[in-house]
Amino acid sequence: RQVEILPPDKTFENLIAAADVFVDLAYAPSSNGWLFDAMAAGRMIVTHDWINEAALVREADAGVVVDAPFKQAALNRALVDVVGCAERRARWRTNASNFGADSGHYGQAARVAALIDERARRHDAVPA
Repeated sequence: RQVEILPPDKTFENLIAAADVFVDLAYAPSSNGWLFDAMAAGRMIVTHDWINEAALVREADAGVVVDAPFKQAALNRALVDVVGCAERRARWRTNASNFGADSGHYGQAARVAALIDERARRHDAVPA
């Protein structure tokens, strides 16, 4: 048994590189890491608190997290915040880049794969 972590899609990488701000308003929680990838690329984030990575955006102070449930007026205010203050935009970009460059966030997938492999080996070693 082996776990394979697939590399990110280059198309998405190109979209992040072209963006000034990354908006993720998925209607269900996700764990795809797109927000983290966008932050690591220095992109400001606008999202809502249903997204699993919203806590990272708040921790990093890298954008706006709108409270769920979705309300258009709240999104409009968040977007005004993004475009309204050049100093805030610069701070969010810097914070996003620093958060992505700091610590071992990108090592998490490898650690998870190693844990899964280790559990599988232990399970295989136990007589049935």
